[in-house]
Amino acid sequence: MKKNLSLLILLIGLAGCATSPVSTVGADFVPESRIYDTQYFTKKENTFSLTIKRDVGIWCMGVSSPIFINSLHIADIKAGEKLVLYLPKDEYILGANGCAAGLHESNVIMDRDRIFRIGFGSGMDFILAPTAD
Repeated sequence: MKKNLSLLILLIGLAGCATSPVSTVGADFVPESRIYDTQYFTKKENTFSLTIKRDVGIWCMGVSSPIFINSLHIADIKAGEKLVLYLPKDEYILGANGCAAGLHESNVIMDRDRIFRIGFGSGMDFILAPTAD
């Protein structure tokens, strides 16, 4: 038992606490069971895609992060997953609740397709930020 605990501590120390970005293509879609409002999931004319993906890593791995658009709870996302929403051209507030980090929000102007990343930095700071992929 002591040996297993020591090994676990060593592995966590080697891996660090920061999460790692996942590629948009490599991320799994959030299952329907964790989608609470479907109004933005259908591509329509004059909409742009907003892809939200969550990093992989040890920190808060088993806990989901609620995703909000203008305070509307859209879905819960887990590590290595993504959502693709389709929003009309406008300004939105994207919110995500990080594991014990509280609600973080970002202003998003939907005038083109966008990708956002959710994760944790090496200082355990919560990340909700635009990303290239």
